[in-house]
Amino acid sequence: MKKALRVVLYIVVITALLFSILILSFFNHVSAVVSDHYLTYNSAKEDNFFERGWLPDILPESTLMIIVNNDVSSNTSHGVFYINNKDMNEFINRLQITEDKNKYKYISEYNSVWYFNINDNGKVIYSLN
Repeated sequence: MKKALRVVLYIVVITALLFSILILSFFNHVSAVVSDHYLTYNSAKEDNFFERGWLPDILPESTLMIIVNNDVSSNTSHGVFYINNKDMNEFINRLQITEDKNKYKYISEYNSVWYFNINDNGKVIYSLN
């Protein structure tokens, strides 16, 4: 009887360990994407969004409809926002030109690199890789 109890206990412990490893492995491969939406630049600023480092604080105050998707597991971010056309040059002057038309980049003091695709209608699509 003791031997049968030991075998059952052994099976339960091994099963629990294998199940734990399976769960940890699953969560390790699941991406943790955090999304934020701000109607205005000022609402993003008030929420200390730029201090979190997902988007540099180089946007003009006229920026609207900021949508960001941050993948904390891979440390990447992408999103979109709109800049009033009269402030677009102010924004572009803070960026570096790339070989692609309408694509610019910004490199932070910590060497993070953002790419910005700018459309004629003021729509800006960005990514941080």
